[in-house]
Amino acid sequence: MKIHFPTALLRALIESVRQFAATHKRNVTGTELQSLAADLKKHHGLPDL
Repeated sequence: MKIHFPTALLRALIESVRQFAATHKRNVTGTELQSLAADLKKHHGLPDL
């Protein structure tokens, strides 16, 4: 899986993954990871994946 993500936002992505996993009580799928990354990028005004 190739997700290009700014280094400065990696901590925010990791925290989003942790919150998602804790809320749903399961591991994050690849599709969900891509969606979380895209949402963070959009929120910070960065281009899509």
